[in-house]
Amino acid sequence: MEGYNKSIESVKKKEFSRLQGDTYLDHAGATVYAQSQLEAFQRDLLENVYGNPHSPCASSRLSTDTIEQVRYRILQHFNTSSEHHSVIFTAGCTASLKLLAESFDWASKNSKKVQNQTINSSTESQHSGASQLHPETASLNPINTNPPSGSLPSQNPACGRPGLFCYLMDNHTSVVGMREIAKMKGADVQCVAYQDIQKVFKNSPDQTSKHPEPAKASGDAQNSSCMQDQQKSRNCLFAYPAQSNFSGAKYHLVDADFEGLPFSSVGLDRWAILLDAASLVGTSPLDLGQCKADFVSISFYKIFGFPTGIGALIVRNDAARLLHKTYFGGGTVQAYLARSQFHAPKQSISDRFEDGTLPFLDIIALKHGFDTLERLAGSMSTISDHTFCLARYVHHRLVTYQHSNGAPVAKLYCRGNFESSYDQGPIINFNLLRSTGDYVGYAQVERLASLHGIHLRTGCFCNTGACQEHVGLKDEEIIVNFQAGHVCGDEMDLINGRPTGSVRISFGYMSTLADAETFLNFIAECFVEKAHRLKEAKSIVSPSERNFSTKFDVKQSNLEASSFKTKGVEEDPTAAVYQDATLSQVCDTGLQQVQETSEPESRYIVGLNGFEAEIRPPPGGKVLTNIYLYPVKSCSAFEVSEWEIGHSGLMYDRHWMVVNSNGVCLSLKREERLSLIKPSIDLKNKCLWLHYQGCSSISVPLDVSTEAGQTMSKNHAQSKVCADRVKTLDCGEAVAKWLSSALGKDCRLLQQHPDFERNCRLKGIAQCDAPSQQSLSLVNTAPFTLLCRPSAQALLSTIRERYSTIDTQPITNSLQSPDDSSEPIRANYPLRKDEGGWSNVCIEELIGRFRGNLVIDGWEAFDEDEWEKIQIGGHTFPVAGMCIRCQMVCVDPNTATRGKEPLLTLSSLRGKKIPFGILLLHDETASVSSTLRVGDRVSILQPPSAY
Repeated sequence: MEGYNKSIESVKKKEFSRLQGDTYLDHAGATVYAQSQLEAFQRDLLENVYGNPHSPCASSRLSTDTIEQVRYRILQHFNTSSEHHSVIFTAGCTASLKLLAESFDWASKNSKKVQNQTINSSTESQHSGASQLHPETASLNPINTNPPSGSLPSQNPACGRPGLFCYLMDNHTSVVGMREIAKMKGADVQCVAYQDIQKVFKNSPDQTSKHPEPAKASGDAQNSSCMQDQQKSRNCLFAYPAQSNFSGAKYHLVDADFEGLPFSSVGLDRWAILLDAASLVGTSPLDLGQCKADFVSISFYKIFGFPTGIGALIVRNDAARLLHKTYFGGGTVQAYLARSQFHAPKQSISDRFEDGTLPFLDIIALKHGFDTLERLAGSMSTISDHTFCLARYVHHRLVTYQHSNGAPVAKLYCRGNFESSYDQGPIINFNLLRSTGDYVGYAQVERLASLHGIHLRTGCFCNTGACQEHVGLKDEEIIVNFQAGHVCGDEMDLINGRPTGSVRISFGYMSTLADAETFLNFIAECFVEKAHRLKEAKSIVSPSERNFSTKFDVKQSNLEASSFKTKGVEEDPTAAVYQDATLSQVCDTGLQQVQETSEPESRYIVGLNGFEAEIRPPPGGKVLTNIYLYPVKSCSAFEVSEWEIGHSGLMYDRHWMVVNSNGVCLSLKREERLSLIKPSIDLKNKCLWLHYQGCSSISVPLDVSTEAGQTMSKNHAQSKVCADRVKTLDCGEAVAKWLSSALGKDCRLLQQHPDFERNCRLKGIAQCDAPSQQSLSLVNTAPFTLLCRPSAQALLSTIRERYSTIDTQPITNSLQSPDDSSEPIRANYPLRKDEGGWSNVCIEELIGRFRGNLVIDGWEAFDEDEWEKIQIGGHTFPVAGMCIRCQMVCVDPNTATRGKEPLLTLSSLRGKKIPFGILLLHDETASVSSTLRVGDRVSILQPPSAY
């Protein structure tokens, strides 16, 4: 393919080996750093001593000189020099934008003052030694101890009109946020669409941004009024992105004639240009010798991945007169007085605006980033051609994908048709469609992408304006969605069937054709509906489509005493014999011995009295068939025949969690081997036992706070669960060493603090249900998850059918453009390989993947979707909603390996947010028992309603 840099394939294997098995397609968010880049930086740090640049010693001089070399390298990269531009280091692009908003002269009142402050921006003045303090310089910025009454200087109507901040609708949130500072300083604000700018665009080479001319003196500035033209003129700042971070569209607007805009004053407005180049510079060249923007904001991690937290505001020197700084910090002044209102700013633009000690080591790391980029990928033009080639390839294929009924698979959001890298960057933004024309939620796409090892981004990408333009969201809809609970970054991807965001993929210099192929195959496999898939999706319908009817029996029925058969258990829990790990196995101690028998309807499960109970659930009854608790979050299940319900769910369910050395909670998403750790609760000895194959079992007290010799103040800790800060107790060194040995990494066991309360945010979906005051353990969202056996059986049957069907017809994007000689993309469906041996998976193992607390039987598949409140035995449970599934269900608890099922089939079967099971709350006031028992009758307390 023209423009494709094939040599990158070998570079990727050597420099980015950590990406093996992953397809990284979020380079617009942050690109990936190379291995040799970090190695070179490490060698630099090991071989040199870099000191604080504000000191005159040798190590500090080395830092100062290296920083100035980096400034030169940055300007060289953008084809300019210190004669024309200055580099102000910031914490990132956002910090650059905020600095500009705070410093821009939003009214011409400050013109004379700013002119007097204008410094000599030549190389000599930029890098001169200690400056002489001249009398006129010392009075540059005296602070008036008796300022005139009223508002900020820029709001003083006596001299000049308020300024104007104008920005393109397709701008990053950080640019739009500048308007709040501009308004606070008295400026007007105007948002414009690209179409409005197009109307006044002039393609004349002599049309550049209209810089404000230096204000002319008009006598004594303290006693005379401003000249008439100064009273009418105003400083205007126009902000736009060099490349949209939403769609990849490139904007070339520095030559626009802003006086043609309806809100511009002809001959009076003096325009300056802000170019947000953060999205552009990662994959495209930016020539500041040709681009006449006055201010350019960038972040360096977008270019070469490391370091993060460092950016720059590049200022055209002749536009520096527009910057008016108030605050001064360390390193930014030549002299100041502590007791008097006097300070003299440094002469260099960079020195004046870089408050405090620079992150000098991060700045030094930039040199190695530029070196590595040039060595591995060549010029930015080469990178632009390479990445655009991949994006165009994917775009042209994706637009041809169709369902079996001819409906398109994707709706793409772009300004053109990827004709040229001049107008389009390597970003593809889209939403997927079902064969019915309904949208696929972006959260569902993200979950399945993660399952396939594909890293992409979803949502609005901090660009609400572009999202509105492309997705078609009106202002009123944004407000209504917000009132409905949708906020930036959440997973409310569809509201009333309409998307609240989209899916974005983007390519970087280390991206390869294999990455593009992987993504296209993923779309074809998971979202292109063929004829048999349409039939499969219709084979299981919702209860409302089945003319659902149920008798509402509120009777309670426990197992008869004759259904229990007790026998003794071993005294030593560690003496248990382990077999293959399933949820119906010998998985820890005699306290929980669940044996497979020749009679499938009979199972032995531990009861509260410490004896095994032979459970024979009534055949065909609507009953509770299984009770599972998960003492340690993300570890194996502990199955019981009966169990008490506490204030926050089943007693000791998710009462402990494993954290890494940084105190971050580990889950099956990060650490699959947690599924091999098998906990059991020993109520008699009041301890938790942990078992792991090849390790001796270990126990910890059920209540760490009461352990002899344990001091509460020494073992408390804090961590987070689903964004909630939780207070915990550390369970000690012994179990920490045991877990670290089992998992092969440093980790610790934490127990929820007995005095800590964490409230559930969910409430019952029934209209009569009041907001929940339910307390939570370390569970994610709700105290109980309920699964229905018929639903699991329907899913298992669909998975087996998926892998048993023989289909020799691959999905092919046959509708290629006539001039495209490349091979078509093909993706076989169903998969030829019986991934994970699903033809032999039993129903109990599948149920175990979904980690439910309660399993019931007696209904049709997915009846539970319609329920609002149920009763199990003597307990009432309001339904809080469906349980939305993620890639955790794809971890095999027997082998701790991750596959694609059952989430892949569940997505095609259920669609939308991939629900399976329902979340329950516990209504203590309506419950007459403290214990749940296998065999308890299950009843629906309210008729089904539309969910």
